[in-house]
Amino acid sequence: MSTLGSAKVPLELNTTNLKLGVKTGDAFFFRFEIGYGIGDIPSELKFNANANGINKSFTEERPAIPGLSSGGILLANFGFGFAF
Repeated sequence: MSTLGSAKVPLELNTTNLKLGVKTGDAFFFRFEIGYGIGDIPSELKFNANANGINKSFTEERPAIPGLSSGGILLANFGFGFAF
């Protein structure tokens, strides 16, 4: 028998971001940035689950994600736009 429910993970990532980038073009432009967000990334995630009126809290280890460590996160973005 399986039970369906929902879970929430109250997680805040507060980082100081350092980025370098390149912008091409004048009126119509493309840009690319890469950097690193320095901050305290938790190594455990705390879940609050609810199913059929039953509430349960539990903790799981943070999964291994490329570019994410306990000291920060790798950042990159790409953008384009029209300037006037």
